[in-house]
Amino acid sequence: MSGPLDGVRVVEIGGIGPGPFAGMLLADLGAEVIRVDRPTGGVDQDTHVVLLRGRRSMAVDLKDDRGLEVVRRLVDSADALIEGFRPGVMERLGLGPDELLARNPRLVYGRMTGWGQTGPYADVAGHDINFIATAGSLKPIAAPDSTPVAPLNMLGDFGGGGMLLVCGLLAALLHARETGQGQVVDTSVTDVAHREWREHFASRLQGRGLELGPLHRPIPAHDGMRMTYVDYQDQETLQRAYPKLAHHIAPVDVIDDAQTLATVEPASFDFLISAHVIEHMRDPIGALVNWLRTVRDGGLLYLIVPDKRRTFDKLRVRTTLEHMVLDYQQPSRERDFEHFLDYALFVHQAMTDQAIAEATRLRDTDFSIHFHVFLPQDVVRMVQWIDGHVTPVAIAEGPVLSPAVDEFHLLLRKGPQR
Repeated sequence: MSGPLDGVRVVEIGGIGPGPFAGMLLADLGAEVIRVDRPTGGVDQDTHVVLLRGRRSMAVDLKDDRGLEVVRRLVDSADALIEGFRPGVMERLGLGPDELLARNPRLVYGRMTGWGQTGPYADVAGHDINFIATAGSLKPIAAPDSTPVAPLNMLGDFGGGGMLLVCGLLAALLHARETGQGQVVDTSVTDVAHREWREHFASRLQGRGLELGPLHRPIPAHDGMRMTYVDYQDQETLQRAYPKLAHHIAPVDVIDDAQTLATVEPASFDFLISAHVIEHMRDPIGALVNWLRTVRDGGLLYLIVPDKRRTFDKLRVRTTLEHMVLDYQQPSRERDFEHFLDYALFVHQAMTDQAIAEATRLRDTDFSIHFHVFLPQDVVRMVQWIDGHVTPVAIAEGPVLSPAVDEFHLLLRKGPQR
């Protein structure tokens, strides 16, 4: 009995995980799927026999020009192709989408990776568990106050990446049938696990909250959040300073320095939100300690931090824990100047003499720069140090990030004083 994809031919470049799963589903729906395997056998046939059902397989050496030509000829008469190599591999083989779509303009070219074709993790090896943990989809399946149970590869490889690839391929095949135009369907496991993290973490917050950060983009609040907004200037001054954002700026309830929050009473809030603020603090450890002081025991601190790999800070050196501890224990104006100089050199890209002059100007005007630049693990180490040396605090969720977004998210819980 033929299926709805009877007459559709798919070439599957042999791999593991979501790619074979997608090939299996297309074959189940009636497509003719031809799998191209390594001559030595790229997959343990006994272990993956279910994933390989319903299609023929041929051994082709992709390191041999004759083998590559075999694949090109197969694709010339195919409706779709599936590949799951790391980014750039198919292009280096001469089997990239540009080459194959030039030969077969109606081809639907399906790509599957763990992290995506671009971004800081694009070339990093990984498995299902890495992808769903980094994307934040592992923690929510844990029972309260326990660690998650790994869902095999049902959530990421199959229910996520492979299923998303099949949906994209089916839509693109319909488009090609109507128009004769093929396209690239580019999917990744972390794409399917992506969330709107600001909304997700806002849903974890209840009660009285204090928010620091760019008040033209406050965190979306729900009915259970009673918000107080803090800035070092009042709303009218901010609106004059940023006229294009004026109508977005939230009312300023507390005027205070974000580093100290000196006017805020201890334990007066259930949670605090800091969005793109900690990198501006000359003493990030001291700032975190002061922020924790303002929330009750068991209260939450939600951090949104720029990922240096994806911002104008990408050329700058990450801030080490040792450096942050020194800034906390022994503040120094000379070290502050080093931050201004680093910023002038690698962000403004000034030459030596000009960089010194620019750093001096930034210091004398007390310009708000990114004094510190972070990767997620740097903030984790800082939190662990604070917990061990200053005040109890634990990571409640995160850090998490999404592909092509320049920030990561971390939720902290204040512990009872020891």
